[in-house]
Amino acid sequence: MDIKQLKEMKKMCRLTAQDISVESGVPLSTVQKIFAGQVKNPREKTLKAIERVLERFYPPEARPDMDSCAYSYSGMVPDMPAYLREGNLAYDYGYSDEYYNAGNRVYAEKIGREYVDYELDSMYREYTIDDYYDIPDDMRVELIDGHIYNLASPSLTHQHIVGSIYRYFMNYIDQHGMNCRMFMAPVDVRIDLDNKTMIVPDLVGFCNYDKHADEENEGDNKKVTDPRLENDKNVEGAPDFVAEVVSRWSYQRDAYIKFMKYQNAGVKEYWLIDPYRKTVTVNDFANDTHAEYTFKDKVPVALTGGELVIDFNRIMDSL
Repeated sequence: MDIKQLKEMKKMCRLTAQDISVESGVPLSTVQKIFAGQVKNPREKTLKAIERVLERFYPPEARPDMDSCAYSYSGMVPDMPAYLREGNLAYDYGYSDEYYNAGNRVYAEKIGREYVDYELDSMYREYTIDDYYDIPDDMRVELIDGHIYNLASPSLTHQHIVGSIYRYFMNYIDQHGMNCRMFMAPVDVRIDLDNKTMIVPDLVGFCNYDKHADEENEGDNKKVTDPRLENDKNVEGAPDFVAEVVSRWSYQRDAYIKFMKYQNAGVKEYWLIDPYRKTVTVNDFANDTHAEYTFKDKVPVALTGGELVIDFNRIMDSL
């Protein structure tokens, strides 16, 4: 099936690029560029993934005249924000990939280094963890299923929220002797234990760490550590707690792609914090529950049985 046919099917079923990305697993930026004609020779694997989604909503009997559709797709989440339903978050905020990448390009030229848009390049090749570590450290990226995603520099609000939650956790750990270790970004997480994914969450926690075992073995010069943290270079496996603060470019990745990664890998609790909608979505995977809060609420941490509460109203007041 050629691009023209795919475009017609997409139009008839009123599917957005966001809808197709969520259903197919193809990165949103890739879907957008394919339908905009910016990719001359898209990978067959990518086109097949998009085609499978469209065929589910557009039955074969309706072709080739394309005058009907099985049903119209209304999106994965009924209350999805308008900027997501349009399938182009960056443009809605007045930004674009070209604008975003220009900063990296100017910086590369300034220090005399060849500029490479790794996110765009990964549309044509599959990256590995070895490739990930070959990318210069000053270029903030993460690797998901062989695709490189650019990471924008965090805003001051983003940093304040992450730092405040970290401080809440550390105070609670110190006061209650909770067996947890917390880390703020940047920290590399090889969540699937494969060679195609290295995620960089904003905040991660490991609560199976046996601190008392360390104390008991201290005299024998033995140290019992969480096996996920034995490799000092990166985390090996799924954290127990993850928090992501949405940026202007990351909602689709955080809310869908990473959501599925964290859930499937065995993360117990995943917080999605959206400074634009002023919401906190708590996904308690361990107990199969989901809750929505606002920045005026006190949000309980499920890993602590709700004893630790993060006061977002206080966090934002102190900004």
